[in-house]
Amino acid sequence: MINQLFKYINESPTAYHAVKNATDILEAEGFTRLDEGEDWALEEGKGYYITRSLSSLIAFRAHSGPFMITAAHGDSPCFRIKQHPYIKKEGCITINTERYGGMILSGWLDRPLSAAGQALFRTADGITAKLFDIRREIAVIPSLAIHLNREVNEGYKYNAQKDMLPLFSSDGEESGLNALICEACGEKESALISCDAFLYNRQPACIFGKKGEFIGAPRLDDLESAYIALRSFIDAAPAENTPVYCLFDNEEVGSGTRQGADSSFLWDTLSRLKGNYSQKLASGMLISIDNAHAFHPNYPEKYDPADRVFLNGGVALKHSANRKYTTDALSDALFSEIAKKAGARVQHFSNRSDVPGGSTLGSISGTHVSICSADIGFPQLAMHSAFETAGVSDVEDMSKAVKAFYQTVLIRKTDGQYCIMSR
Repeated sequence: MINQLFKYINESPTAYHAVKNATDILEAEGFTRLDEGEDWALEEGKGYYITRSLSSLIAFRAHSGPFMITAAHGDSPCFRIKQHPYIKKEGCITINTERYGGMILSGWLDRPLSAAGQALFRTADGITAKLFDIRREIAVIPSLAIHLNREVNEGYKYNAQKDMLPLFSSDGEESGLNALICEACGEKESALISCDAFLYNRQPACIFGKKGEFIGAPRLDDLESAYIALRSFIDAAPAENTPVYCLFDNEEVGSGTRQGADSSFLWDTLSRLKGNYSQKLASGMLISIDNAHAFHPNYPEKYDPADRVFLNGGVALKHSANRKYTTDALSDALFSEIAKKAGARVQHFSNRSDVPGGSTLGSISGTHVSICSADIGFPQLAMHSAFETAGVSDVEDMSKAVKAFYQTVLIRKTDGQYCIMSR
């Protein structure tokens, strides 16, 4: 499982690639692609998927039972390349970028970077989109030598427009990036209209630690969750429910796009499936899977004194009094029982009482689709760094819990009273 996870992360430098790789896995498992703009003729028990903007995906098996939904996201904090990509400085060419999402800027310094994304080309039939990944080191964001900034280790405020521009060329020519993009797409540069290009860390995922107990990789938030949820969705034995898998884009910038969790994408999809939509929601459940802050041994003061989670301690079930996380007593009880029956460890996370948490896919999706929901995730260190850390054994716990979730039928007797049936 770890090797397959690493392959997915290494080959998914952008949300576009995360979705493409997910669709390749789904199609290999017999799922059929649908188009939002066409009528659907769904067969009972058969698997289907749709994409929106090529960067978000929803997959499901057609059934009339309650919805059992997981939601993860495929985007990660990085640098997006601007439309005028070059800045010339004394013979050197740097790439003109802007931050995508909230990132730890210092972690991107002195790392080999490549570029990937989506490009739009003019063709005889109109406009076509192609994904690209240059797949080699093309730039580095060089740090300033300590001799020229002797206070850097005493705290330095990085400026994204000044300090974080990647070095691309020394020939002084303001060109070359589009040629690399078109070469990766197999298209002529003259046909390129526009592109959505991002820089990404080329360092591959790895295992480290005294006993090989830790995972290190770019984009663990949230590709680790995205892949494990997808694999669990596919591998779960059929149950009398309607399993749904969601992979959203733009979570890192607020989800307020047509393909984000704050769009109508989930509602548009679920409302077209067979069965009574409202009843399937009332008896269903959603788990939002987005990583949680693991206890950092160097900063114990940053965590709640009791509700803290640890690497290799099991799935983090996240709580928030102000409902930044959707977990409540009911969804806590339901998920905890499902996980317990599956033999998956669960630990509970809350932020310090003086530290606000951020909204998640669960709380955002819940404004459009009202369903019982819980927030879970992998315990993780260095969230939003260019290279993040998680625990190896947590992968097994998450796999067991999410697979069991998909194999569970929730029989709603009255409001707040459920019977849990596992296949």
